[in-house]
Amino acid sequence: MRKNSSIFSVFAVSLLLSAFSLAFTTGCDGDEPISVFVATDNSGKTITSLDLNDYNGVITINLKSSAPWFVTDKPNWISMPMEGIGSGAVSIKAINNTGTERKGVIRLVTLAGGQINLNITQKAFTSLIPGALTFSSLGGVQFIQVIANTTWSITGLGSAGWLTMEPSAGNGNTTIKVTAQPNSSETQEQIAILTYTEQGREAKSLVIAQEKGTATSPVTPELNVYPSSLNFSGNGETKDIIVMSNTVWAVSSSQTWLKVSPTAGNGTQTVSVTAEENSSASATRTAVLSFTSPEIATPVDIQITQNQGAAKLIINPKQVTFGYLGGRETIEITSNASYTITPWGGTWATGYSSPGFAGTTTINLEAPLNPSDQARTMTLQVTLFGGAMSETITIYQEKNPAKKADPYGGAVVESIDYLDYGWDYSWNEMKDLRTKIEETFTDNINLWPSDLKSAYQAFGATIGLSLFAMKEYRTQLISNEIIYEYTKSWVPAGTTLTVRLDDITEMGVSQTITASVEAKASVAIASVSGSISYASARTVTTTKGIGSDYSWDLREYEQNKEYKVVLVGAYKVCKYEGYIYADGVPFSEVFHYSVPFIKVDENSLRILLISRDL
Repeated sequence: MRKNSSIFSVFAVSLLLSAFSLAFTTGCDGDEPISVFVATDNSGKTITSLDLNDYNGVITINLKSSAPWFVTDKPNWISMPMEGIGSGAVSIKAINNTGTERKGVIRLVTLAGGQINLNITQKAFTSLIPGALTFSSLGGVQFIQVIANTTWSITGLGSAGWLTMEPSAGNGNTTIKVTAQPNSSETQEQIAILTYTEQGREAKSLVIAQEKGTATSPVTPELNVYPSSLNFSGNGETKDIIVMSNTVWAVSSSQTWLKVSPTAGNGTQTVSVTAEENSSASATRTAVLSFTSPEIATPVDIQITQNQGAAKLIINPKQVTFGYLGGRETIEITSNASYTITPWGGTWATGYSSPGFAGTTTINLEAPLNPSDQARTMTLQVTLFGGAMSETITIYQEKNPAKKADPYGGAVVESIDYLDYGWDYSWNEMKDLRTKIEETFTDNINLWPSDLKSAYQAFGATIGLSLFAMKEYRTQLISNEIIYEYTKSWVPAGTTLTVRLDDITEMGVSQTITASVEAKASVAIASVSGSISYASARTVTTTKGIGSDYSWDLREYEQNKEYKVVLVGAYKVCKYEGYIYADGVPFSEVFHYSVPFIKVDENSLRILLISRDL
């Protein structure tokens, strides 16, 4: 029987659903379909969207339906009936929103094919944390956090003279400082019921209570500080600490970089704490604020930390220029961390060291002579440890103008006169000879070399008395010859060459010229007679107008050569040879004279700086 009853029940339900379906889809006369499914508000107006508060978000809508309905989709933060039969009120509730504004869609359908889509929006979370406050009879300071995304205000403070709020109105998220004065009443606690209003929202009540005073027992001294620790940015800033007390107190800082104001007070008060900028870019630092009272044995310590400061790297100047001779330039580096210095593009500038350390460092940058005819540049990359900051110093040096030493092409040998007389030397010929000698030396016979003077006079005395033959009278000019070397050795470039011209000696000049005579005029040194003019050798100091000391800065000259200072000039070598024979047969030689003479041309003397390749 149970089996038959079960079969009957299923059959009955099936018939019932079929009947409902027929009723909802066919009119009374069976001709036209009927399908009603809409959502309305309390005024009967059709709605397609809903707005819910962030808290207690509940709304009731009216569904008009001619058929059973079902919810096929909804946000997970919405609760509501999932199905129904026919028309009626439906309550839709949102879970309290703790975040930003959120949206969704509720979809409802009927067996008759009807469908409703409701767009639903819940406002962002807004609240007071905490929603109520209680103070002791001593009063003090507490804080309320406002979480809002629009304007708000708190009213009702006028009737609570023992209570202040800063601020009592604002826009957006804010921290409210609530200060309660001590309650002197021993029988009555104090209560303030304030109203929190936010634009577009329902008003809320904010209840603040204070305990009644207790006169029967002595007041216990209290000293509380809020917050118990502070952290400051490395750039430095000011923050407040609230001292909640019923007695006198004082505060001191363990570090000079941390300042407080005021440093003492009585009762509840706000203390401003200022941390100076942390000069270190690599280290945090700590301090302690110690609050004490003569009535309280144990101080209240507030732990202070400050982050490391921002990286600082100041270089002055960032660019230096050296002349080609080099020199020294000063650069100042100021940093709040250690750093490295890396050269780029060369290492010719010196005077820096790496690593460097925090603080101010003066670098005496030095550059040597620039040997090149091209300007040069190098840089120093200054980088704080960790790469937090980097700066570049540019070092420039002018090109070397590269002076050139005077060219020296060597001595030139030139024959400028030649006489060759035969026998019977006449008086006229003697005059011609004297003219040549005077051209070489002077017209004052007394200034001739003594040997030449004696020979000339001897020859002249024999004219007409004896036979005379001049073999030759020859004059050679040796020009552009190094007569004296002031520096015996070659001097490298890059230094200063100084000579003392008054150190020149007759012997030095004589030795140089006699060596030249042997080489250039093919006359043996031993055969040279007469002396070289000592006055001529000394004229470089006087007639040339040069002081006793003279210097050449070889840093200004070509650097791939070496140098020497010399005296260059011209001199004449006069070779005079003659014979005197007595009359008679055979002839007998009475006198024979043969000697070269030397004469330096003072006007040709010049000092040269000469060079040769390395």
